[in-house]
Amino acid sequence: MDMIGTDRGRASLSGPLALVTMMMPRSFAFAAAYLALLLTHFPASTAQATELRRPFAESIALGYGFDNNYSRSGCTDYNCGSICYDGHTGADFPLVVGTDVLASAPGTVVATYNGCSNYGYVGNTCGGRCGNYVKIRHPDGEYTLYCHMKKGSLVVSNGDSVDCGEKIGESASSGSSSGPHLHLAWRTSSNVGQDPYAGACTNSPGAWRDQNGYRDPVGASCGCSPSTEVCDGSDNDCDGEADEDEVCEVDLLVEAPMSYAPPKTTDVNGDGLQDVCARFGAGWGCYLATGDGWGERVTSNKMSDDGGWGSRHYYATIRTGDVDGDGLADVCGRHSRNGYQCWRSTGSGFEHYADAPGYTNDDGWTDPGYYTTFRLADVNGDGKDDVCARGPDGWSCQLSTGSGFGDTVDGPDWTDDVGYNHAWYYGTIRTGDINADGKDDVCIRHSRGYRCYTSNGQGFDHFADIADLSNDGGWTDAKYWSTIRLADYDGDGKDDVCARFYGGYRCMRTTDSGFEAPEHLRSLSDDSGWGDRDNYSTFRVGDLNLDGADDFCVRANANMTCFGKEVGGDVFRFGGPTWSDDNGWDEARYYQTIAMTDLDNDRRRDLCARSKDGLNCVLRTDDGFEPIARLDDFTNDSGWGVIEHWSTLRLGSGECRAELCNGFDDDCDGEVDEGGVCSTGEDAGNGGNADAGSPDGGSADAGAPDTGRTDSDASGGDVAYDDAASTGGASTYAGKAACSTGTGSARSTPLLLALLLPLLLIWRRRRKAVPALLAVGLLTLVGCDKGEPTPDDSANANTQTQSSALTSAEAPAASKLLAVYGDWSLRGTLQPVPENSDAAPRYATTLLRDGKPQSWPLDDAFITNAVFVPGDTPKLAARLSNGRLVLASLAEETVSDTVSELDDGVGFVVSAAADGCCIAYMRGDMGMQSSLHVYAVDGSRSRELTVEQNGWSPAISPDGSKVAYVAPTSEGETGFYVHDFNTSQTRRLDVAEGAFPSGPQPPFWTDRGIAFAAERGAYIVDLQGGILESAATTDGLLVDYSTGRFVDATGAEIKLSVSQ
Repeated sequence: MDMIGTDRGRASLSGPLALVTMMMPRSFAFAAAYLALLLTHFPASTAQATELRRPFAESIALGYGFDNNYSRSGCTDYNCGSICYDGHTGADFPLVVGTDVLASAPGTVVATYNGCSNYGYVGNTCGGRCGNYVKIRHPDGEYTLYCHMKKGSLVVSNGDSVDCGEKIGESASSGSSSGPHLHLAWRTSSNVGQDPYAGACTNSPGAWRDQNGYRDPVGASCGCSPSTEVCDGSDNDCDGEADEDEVCEVDLLVEAPMSYAPPKTTDVNGDGLQDVCARFGAGWGCYLATGDGWGERVTSNKMSDDGGWGSRHYYATIRTGDVDGDGLADVCGRHSRNGYQCWRSTGSGFEHYADAPGYTNDDGWTDPGYYTTFRLADVNGDGKDDVCARGPDGWSCQLSTGSGFGDTVDGPDWTDDVGYNHAWYYGTIRTGDINADGKDDVCIRHSRGYRCYTSNGQGFDHFADIADLSNDGGWTDAKYWSTIRLADYDGDGKDDVCARFYGGYRCMRTTDSGFEAPEHLRSLSDDSGWGDRDNYSTFRVGDLNLDGADDFCVRANANMTCFGKEVGGDVFRFGGPTWSDDNGWDEARYYQTIAMTDLDNDRRRDLCARSKDGLNCVLRTDDGFEPIARLDDFTNDSGWGVIEHWSTLRLGSGECRAELCNGFDDDCDGEVDEGGVCSTGEDAGNGGNADAGSPDGGSADAGAPDTGRTDSDASGGDVAYDDAASTGGASTYAGKAACSTGTGSARSTPLLLALLLPLLLIWRRRRKAVPALLAVGLLTLVGCDKGEPTPDDSANANTQTQSSALTSAEAPAASKLLAVYGDWSLRGTLQPVPENSDAAPRYATTLLRDGKPQSWPLDDAFITNAVFVPGDTPKLAARLSNGRLVLASLAEETVSDTVSELDDGVGFVVSAAADGCCIAYMRGDMGMQSSLHVYAVDGSRSRELTVEQNGWSPAISPDGSKVAYVAPTSEGETGFYVHDFNTSQTRRLDVAEGAFPSGPQPPFWTDRGIAFAAERGAYIVDLQGGILESAATTDGLLVDYSTGRFVDATGAEIKLSVSQ
């Protein structure tokens, strides 16, 4: 009898394949089998029209390729090398979590799935081991499949048309994965896998438009028509990169001046209440706050659409403040020829104050590195806001005199020539008072950290640096640098430096000579979803509880959440308004308008934001927040859905200021109108030009609405780019590691980080087994902060955890229990798995009876999973590492020497019926398991059920008449189904989120219900999907059909609790 090859030896074979091979010489049989595989793997014609581009922007080479040895032992890549692993039917690329995944060619989305946690493990069956995925059919009928994507990142749905290079989602490590990567499969119109690479050792014609050299990154061109690069995940200018030249970072700065340059005041009539102001189509205007609602609108014709202010290099420069020191909120913006124009409030309108000279288009101020840096800040402490900005000569301020602008105060040399022309530098400019002397100071990030300067009224002196915010620490990524705030979080009168690190939000207290080490306030980590732009860009600052210290609010996916530190006390937190994703608040035109303000002058900050129906505000109360009547302007229907209008919404913070004669305690000292202020007068202004103009002298479109630790080393100068060459070029907004960069090439750095991420995951899950010093060193290598958040201080932007309940199997310390039945057990030791791959688990197994090893034909075979089939003479169904399914008969005294091959097609999990009649399994490649088979052990019958697109983890009823399985719905959600073979009816169970089989072990249909391991625990459900029993965490789940015991992979009994 001939033998089937395994990784470690040979096993006895019986069945149809054995009969065929017995009839011919071994060498001829092998050649015939190989020829048959070639013929079935590829269509008769090699002609194909689909040409693929690299499915991501980053220049990253192939990690592991297609196995052109097919089902034989060992692997051969397209170039006759070994950059592959056994049975692999795609191409793996190591990508850090959150990298944009792009369509490799135009086509139509035919399948999606979005139900797996971001971090799977080796053998995870979720998504048919493919995790979260997108499948695209191309015009010639061929397909591409993109696996292991990030949950919630898919931006396409079934039936959508996509262009080449269009973003379809983001990468992660979902499903069966040993680390973050993208699996790309290319398949024929009949759904047969092909190698996308052409070469000497493959029969595939290849699919890459530009394959390039062996192990070199493939090309990223779609053969597109060049256009201006914009932030849309596509390669608009056809240069092989998507979203380069910092277009996404610039968009963020244009959208979010309320975030990085929040106005101190919008109180235009001096009553102490912060009004809401914005650039209407007809010009600047403000609705007056009444304390519990809104009054009349103060209007002007300044900065109108007809005047040309609809261009971003004009409207993005609008700032409010008090330039004449009269206590009323004035407004300024950049004009194409007249410099920086300011209009003072009269209480009932606006009149021209003065133009700060310079800042013109001819001087280069259409550059976002200049125009986004405008600040109104009082740098000489005279109570009048001055005009400051970073320009071609660095940072400088023009002092306001009360009737115009006078002297220029030169600041640090933050010029383009020394590298400050990157958004991750100039976008971090913050002004505030860090030494409590009444003068606004300024800070900026450079390559080695965050550097602050104090104003002396005539210039700026270097104060101190914070090394924690360096490039090597990952701070070129917008999800970190854009969160930097100057806020007095301890209430000592000095502004401190606060920001969101990889692991959470932290503040560095200002001292008389520098900054203290970061203090952890809240665990708003990347792993909990806070690396998403619609979350991290919503940090707002203000005092919520009247203790004199600044607090923070930020938008989670379900609601606003606020937190802070009591002066001299503990960290507190509480919820805010439900501005949720489900209600559309994940759109920039809404979440970027969030403001902390003071509408009722009680010094406790309130919250406001624009929705499609108007301006929504809630007042801070003793019990939380209380909504007031919505202001029914600023609606989408009235034209406020466009960025040139909604991004100009301004609501002042209402911070303390010099005392004015207005009946309020302006300087927060407990006294009203003290110091003889009511004996002073006001200055008058004069008219001016409100036309912004445009670079070509024309006007813009007129359509518009009518309604760390301290490092005080000053020797390094102000050079921004110790590593400018490595940080320039491609965008760092969406394609970088959460804690990435430093020096090095664009190719080597992301690859190194991608390879290190699995080690980070292992450390996080098994931190007791890793020395703390090693963990800190590893985190430092990839730019993570060193702190470890406390478990009860974890906030999740996604409102649900992403951690797996199953222990990762990357590096087991001991063998695991793979199957159990009475006194029989099968244990396995997981063999090394390639990092950042979806290689199937391979266990070196030992069969035991009464705890004693038994000799059997599969002693030398690697097995991926197995299940005992009950009976007087039990059997063992096992899936070999090459995907084939075999059945071994176990005699009473000794193990039979016969192993029958049941199916030579690839598959994964196999399950057995409780009465031993049948086994059930899915057949097909990863993400393509569309054929469900039920095999009668006695050979009497075999049933097959075709599942649309993909299914996994079948369970068979005790009598074999029904089968349960998991498959995506047409919307890409999780469906748990039961099919009745007697009636040919299939129905979907109503299950709770996450309560579906995804463990490496099969589900078990017991008299207590269907039992299985999921990503977040173990469950028993009834035939309606209701949860009968559950366990929060478990290392897998196995059922001993002979005793009814439930055990985990260590052999320990699982205690499931009855669900309420």
